[in-house]
Amino acid sequence: VTRRRSIIPVLKVADLLTVTVAFAASMGLAAQGMDVNAWVAVMQLPISVQNAVFFSAYLAAWHAVLRAVGLYGSYRLAPAAREVGRIGVAVVIAGVPIYPLGKLIDPSAADTGFLLAFVTLAFLGLSVERRGLRLIARFARRRGMNLKRTVIVGERVAASRFAAELSERGDLGYRILELIDLTPGVATGGLSR
Repeated sequence: VTRRRSIIPVLKVADLLTVTVAFAASMGLAAQGMDVNAWVAVMQLPISVQNAVFFSAYLAAWHAVLRAVGLYGSYRLAPAAREVGRIGVAVVIAGVPIYPLGKLIDPSAADTGFLLAFVTLAFLGLSVERRGLRLIARFARRRGMNLKRTVIVGERVAASRFAAELSERGDLGYRILELIDLTPGVATGGLSR
């Protein structure tokens, strides 16, 4: 089992916990506003079996959406905006249907205030969580953990330049094992042209 395969389940659980916290906070904001004393009453509400089953299915749908938009792929070389953009797409796909579904289950609980709070908190929560985890990963890579062994294949100048760029960026976590030159007429590593 690779380290990546052991890290991804942690990331999935963190994402679903973030969505759960955003959902609970949105319920409190929509029902009680900013009154801290009233939040205690919201957190003590009994949960019916129907609501527990619905929320479990909803979290499963969130997981499917997060996976479908590609949030469990590697973002080592991608700009932060790409991941944040995909988080936005996931929040719209998974967050907006809660409004009509909520109207079917409990019309008093699903209103536009809840929807706006939930979509906003889910987006901000997932973005902050993902950025925080990326910072931790970069910190670990700078200290030699979670490195990917890499062989660069290309023409001498371009391959050397790329290898130098990767070597300078220790936070990306690439360890260059070998550089294979494909310049015409050069035989390297047993390869000939």
